[in-house]
Amino acid sequence: MLTPAFHFQILDEFFDVFNRNAVIFSQEIEKRLESNAEVDVYPMAGRCTLDIICGSLYLFFVSLRHDDFIEAIKR
Repeated sequence: MLTPAFHFQILDEFFDVFNRNAVIFSQEIEKRLESNAEVDVYPMAGRCTLDIICGSLYLFFVSLRHDDFIEAIKR
């Protein structure tokens, strides 16, 4: 019943959004790991997820990884 709604061909148009954000996410993790400190991926994963959702809805690149934007959402 769910297969037609979530068929893999439907996801094809979103692969660019997924891949672009996955690369940015992994670069952020690598950058923070260079300092040999612990990395809290929870806030970064949330921002990546939000970027993927917005990028999938609007089909253009959106970068919402700025702390000011996240703080505005929390308020």
